[in-house]
Amino acid sequence: MSNLNIGVAACSYFEGHFLFAFRYFELAVMFGSRNKTIAKHKKMKKITSKVMYLGVVFIVLNYLVWFMNHGVYRRVTDEGYNETIEQWTYYILPTTFLLVDCIILFAALVWICHRLRLNQNARSNDKWMAVHFSILVVTLVSYIATLIS
Repeated sequence: MSNLNIGVAACSYFEGHFLFAFRYFELAVMFGSRNKTIAKHKKMKKITSKVMYLGVVFIVLNYLVWFMNHGVYRRVTDEGYNETIEQWTYYILPTTFLLVDCIILFAALVWICHRLRLNQNARSNDKWMAVHFSILVVTLVSYIATLIS
């Protein structure tokens, strides 16, 4: 049962970061856009919603494969787990998820700071976003160091 707990915790961790970074990016695009019509916002929302759902499904599928590798593969083969699947689902893809989160959050931060640099009320969260981005970068570097070693 501990494998299930590890998988759920890791999946929730990466889902949370992805949703936070992507929603901030979506808001940055909405507030920083020069064309602020409702029709344009609805069109962008359709596109970004599909991308967001795709990202969520991809992360969940990754951890379903990881869990199947640990839970089902072990019972079927009487061995441990498949090392290749473990490497991809527990190290390489999660590191890629963090890299994507960092890129999305950085793009949103730059977009907000550039487009709304004169509007201090709209930029109230940019310092906290920069702190979150910095912590994500530290986490990413530690994941990469784990992958390399």
